[in-house]
Amino acid sequence: MIPFQEEALIPEISDLTISESIVSGKLDYRRKSSLSPFRQAMSKLRNLRRSKLDAWKLTVNLRMGLPDYKTIDLCELEQCIMKLLHNASDLPELPSDPGQQVFMERYYGIKVTQETHSKVKASILQEKLIESSLITRFDTLVNPPRTEFILLDKSIGCMRELILRAEKGDRFHLIVVGDQEAPVELYGAGDNRGRQIAEFLAEELRIFNRLVSAHTLKEGNKGFFPQLGEYFLPPDLIRERLGSLCSDLKGLAFVDSLRDIRRAMSEDGLFIIDRSSV
Repeated sequence: MIPFQEEALIPEISDLTISESIVSGKLDYRRKSSLSPFRQAMSKLRNLRRSKLDAWKLTVNLRMGLPDYKTIDLCELEQCIMKLLHNASDLPELPSDPGQQVFMERYYGIKVTQETHSKVKASILQEKLIESSLITRFDTLVNPPRTEFILLDKSIGCMRELILRAEKGDRFHLIVVGDQEAPVELYGAGDNRGRQIAEFLAEELRIFNRLVSAHTLKEGNKGFFPQLGEYFLPPDLIRERLGSLCSDLKGLAFVDSLRDIRRAMSEDGLFIIDRSSV
């Protein structure tokens, strides 16, 4: 631990075994902490994959116990967008003002391209947003103290551990222990494969915020450019506005997680756990 820090940079390693052929150990992230196991896992994978294990013929097995994550239903977000648009005169376009564009990129942590905007807009206009959404095959989890937002392949179930494993010099693999052990790929919004998903989600969140923040949705002459402060509406006010516009939109659980999702995305805390390419 560095003297001015309140906690160590990594958890204490237990059950450590080091020999000529095996390196194994456990890192426990289940205790209350601000340490992010997924940031650590991505960093370790990058570093370990640069190592020359094939020359050493080592078997490596590092287990990372995971904290609890809150599950949220982002299908509610997409349902809200579709219902709110019945009260709107038009679908919000991408911000055209450079200042707004910079603000949006910092707010969501990713730049949304015109191509992604067009895809989301087409899905909405065709009333196929939920079917075409890139996040429907993932469970969505959040852990606010660790600023993590996880998209987890639905086939995995409840995850309890991550395992970084390499056998006798093979490439390092990531295993998720849930209802079963499953080899997965882990990537974030900065990776090519994760960027499209991150953009799609950021665009959905942007449109939702613009629709909720607009004072009078039916007055299209004012457009959808609320004051910047209106992007920071508290959950109770969001629910109030949703309820006044659509009587069946009340008590939505995802509203409480909007700030946690945005904060995690803006701080590189979006992580995608995918089995489809393994």
